[in-house]
Order: sequence, then C-alpha cells, then structure tokens
Amino acid sequence: MNKLGLVTTNIGKYEEFKRTIKKIEGLELILLNDIKNIEEGDSIEQNAQIKSLAGSKEVSFPVIATDEGMFLDFLPTSEQPGAYIRRIVGAQATDEEIIEHYSNLIRDNKTGAGKIVTCYAISLNSKIINQEINVQECLFKIPASNIRIPGRPLASLHYFEEYGGFYSDLSAEEKQSVNQNFSEKIVKFILNTLKML
Repeated sequence: MNKLGLVTTNIGKYEEFKRTIKKIEGLELILLNDIKNIEEGDSIEQNAQIKSLAGSKEVSFPVIATDEGMFLDFLPTSEQPGAYIRRIVGAQATDEEIIEHYSNLIRDNKTGAGKIVTCYAISLNSKIINQEINVQECLFKIPASNIRIPGRPLASLHYFEEYGGFYSDLSAEEKQSVNQNFSEKIVKFILNTLKML
C-alpha cells in the first residue's frame, strides 16, 4: 500500500482528508502532527509549501499540506485576513475567539460575502512536487451556529443557502454533497501528482 503523509495539527482537517483519501484505492493517509519548527509564511501558498517540505524531511513517502485563506468582499486588501485567519486574532486564538472576531466584523459591515482560498502542496525528498489552489465563493452569516467542529471555527459561520444552514449544522449526507466538488478536485490532484513520481 502506498502512503501519503498529511502535515496538520488540525484534527478536523485530518478527518476530512481521511474521508476523501478513502476514494483512492491502495493509498494510506499517515497523520504527521508532530513536525517541529514549522515557520509561518506570509501567504497560503508559502504556508502549504513550508509545512509540506518540513514533513517530507521526516519521512520517505510523499507529504501533502494545506493552508486556507479567508477573503471578505467588504474589506480592503490591507485588512484581509488572508493566510492569517487564526493569527489575525492572536497566535493562540481559540475557535470561540475566532468565531467572535469574524462575527463582529460581519455585524459591523452588514455582509458576509467572501471567499475561502485553499492551497495544497505535495513534497517528496525535500522538494515541492506539485501544488494547486482552489477558490470557493461563500457566505458567512451571523449569528453563528452553536454547533462546533473542533479546529474548523469558520464552519459555524459558513452558510449554505441551498440547505438553509451552516456547514457545522449540515447532516453527514449534506456535508458529503457540499464536499463532493472539493473531494473530486483533491483526489484528481493527488492522483496526478503521484503519477509524476
């Protein structure tokens, strides 16, 4: 069985990846959650690359890392959270502090239209092999859902009009439907990258 390492300390992200990776026969996802001395970059691309490269120095199989950026339509470029979704609030911000911060921003600006941009980077032997960026238009609403997904605070603010609820409120089937497009893209990206090796 082939292995793919995932560099993350975010258990919510790991669980989502685990469900997605099940679609790739013969591939085992290995959690790499204790990689030390990972520097934070200034962009989602840098963050994904830095984490992926750090993981690839520790193991002999390919390693994937991701980073997400948040961009709110009502904020000027200089005030965008971008790669600093959590760090903009504080280095050790809790999920609740993040939800409160973005709820206040949305309340003050009376809109929550924006985008979530995700970068995936795969490394092997301390070299970036491939990377990809996905952009998802989204709507953040308040008041936030009371349901929390640990490590995924934006899930309590990310609203899906077609389901009439926040991501954290959706049933397993609804989440699967929402994630279908994401899953197909990430599976294709991983398979294409593994063919390059």
